[in-house]
Amino acid sequence: MVGELEQKIFKYDLLENKILFVRLEDENNYPSEVNGLCAMKLAAKYKRPTILARLNEEGYDRGSIRNVSDCELTDLKKFLNESGYFEWVQGHANAAGCSIYDNNLRAFHEYANEALKDINFNEGVYDVDFIREPDAEDLEQLVFDLASEPNIWG
Repeated sequence: MVGELEQKIFKYDLLENKILFVRLEDENNYPSEVNGLCAMKLAAKYKRPTILARLNEEGYDRGSIRNVSDCELTDLKKFLNESGYFEWVQGHANAAGCSIYDNNLRAFHEYANEALKDINFNEGVYDVDFIREPDAEDLEQLVFDLASEPNIWG
C-alpha cells in the first residue's frame, strides 16, 4: 500500500506542500482500518504531517492524520481545526480522523504552506541505520571502524 501511494506522491508532486495529503482512489481498494498505519509510515518516511483520505459521494475527503514526532507543530489536530477548513478532526493531537470538503483543499494547502513556512520538519530528524546493545561483543571494533571514517557520525 505504501509503495503504491509513493508512486502517486511523486507523480503529482505532493511533497510540494508542507502537509502531505494523499487521496485514496477507487483502485486503492484498501481496508480503512489501515489508513492510520499507512499515514504514520508516510509521515515518518517523508518527515511531514500526513493526511490519507478518500473522497466520498458527498464531496468530503475523510481519513486519517498523523504528525511527525518531535517537531515544532506539536498539535496537528488543533492546527487543522483552527484552520477553519475542516468539517471535523477527532482523536488525539497527532493521530486522528478528519473530514474536509474537497473544494477546500487548495485553499487549505495555501493556508498551511504559509502558516508553516518557517518550520523545517526534517530539521533535527535523523534516520537510524542500526542499533547496537552496549554489551555486544563486536562493539569496540565497530566503534574503531566507524571512527576511521570522517563522514560518519552518530
